[in-house]
Amino acid sequence: MAITVRLFQMVKDQNSTRRPSGAGNPYACNIKDATSIVNPTLIFDFGKTDYPSGFNYVQIETFENRCYWIDDWEYNRGLWYAHCHVDALASWRGDIGGSTQYILRAAADYNGYVMDRMYPTLASQTFLSTVYNHPFFSADTFADGIFVVGIISDDTRGPGGGVTYYQMDNAAMQQFRENMLSSIDWAGIDADEISSQLSKALLNPYQYVVSCKWFPFTPPDGGLTSTVKFGWWEMSLTTAYIAKQAYWESEPVYLRGIPQHPQAESRGRYLNLAPYTKRTLYIYPWGAIPLDTSMVGYSDTLKAECAVDLVTGEGILSLYAVKESADVLLCTQSTNIGVDVSISQIGISASAVQNAISNPLQAALSAGGAALTSVLGGGDIGAIADSAAATLTNVSTKGAQGGIMDYTRDMRVVSQFFDVASEDDERLGRPLMERRQISTLPGYIVCNRPHLECHATANEISMIEQAMAAGFYWE
Repeated sequence: MAITVRLFQMVKDQNSTRRPSGAGNPYACNIKDATSIVNPTLIFDFGKTDYPSGFNYVQIETFENRCYWIDDWEYNRGLWYAHCHVDALASWRGDIGGSTQYILRAAADYNGYVMDRMYPTLASQTFLSTVYNHPFFSADTFADGIFVVGIISDDTRGPGGGVTYYQMDNAAMQQFRENMLSSIDWAGIDADEISSQLSKALLNPYQYVVSCKWFPFTPPDGGLTSTVKFGWWEMSLTTAYIAKQAYWESEPVYLRGIPQHPQAESRGRYLNLAPYTKRTLYIYPWGAIPLDTSMVGYSDTLKAECAVDLVTGEGILSLYAVKESADVLLCTQSTNIGVDVSISQIGISASAVQNAISNPLQAALSAGGAALTSVLGGGDIGAIADSAAATLTNVSTKGAQGGIMDYTRDMRVVSQFFDVASEDDERLGRPLMERRQISTLPGYIVCNRPHLECHATANEISMIEQAMAAGFYWE
């Protein structure tokens, strides 16, 4: 069977849909008997002058304008035999381009939110530290902040219970301390009934103090008062507040400008997720808090809230990732915020107590109080005084001395980024994961379970679908 074909010198990838351009070189030939339409053999008589080895591609209009690769040229008795196989991608290019497939990877478009496992991470890393002022605690010395003192009394001005909590600034706390360590005139004990020294020894106001904590912030004002009650007594202070509630809540604080992965803009936002990105929030006194990047996602803003129990000192930190739809809770952390402050009363020594007791009695004896000695059965009154004094404590202390170093540190978000190997989008594509028409995506394409309907042979359709699944070029 004699036909006319067009021979070409074709340069392209075998997994490409590109068809030859131009008219090519027309030649008459014969089709070998018992040949295949998929793998035909063509017979050429080039004479003694022409040499066909430069041609590697042929288009046969008789076979529905199919395109073929020439696998080999064979010479026999003056004739040249072209052994061919069909280029199914080029032959059925129109049907392929008009089909809609689910695209896994493409060179022309991509979805930056899809994680690309094609490229491994490198050993190189980038660290970025974003520093913020502490969002909740501005006080870093005892001169600032507030003291909360819990005292047992019958004061009904507090929120209830047997303990009333007083808020004192540094000035009120200094006055409170001075009153405790100096005169106890505030107790109203008549000096004619008992000496001042003995009053100090016997009256321990600190037994009514259950706690004293310093907080690095100023809670909302409570009820202003000029008196602090101790059991049955009360002390005058210049300024103090009765805590109306046993907790303090901060306003929401926003931590903005958290850096994104340096390659995220060009390679995809998925690089802001693990394992490409790790983030740690350093916020004291809670310490180092790892941030789940899968929950932080692509947000560059965190929201922090804090609630502090003024009685126990416990502080609960709540962290959120700020997103367009809704804030996402990342975690809650609990730690002690209140700094225990050691408060003490200096008592009177045993010898001073002895003198306070014995001196008045000795004076009474010298005035004719020998009968008292008789009544008491004689003995050394000093021994009685010593026995009583032995039960008295020289120093009374409430609470353990805490520290405030944590409140002097800045807060920071440390981002650790792992670099990704260089890409080859032209030949490997990027994740797309969408249904698209093939003709809208020039270049490299990988399809998921492609399906093509056309009037090609079953063998050709199988070739096409395999090529589309393995990766091909729409050209």
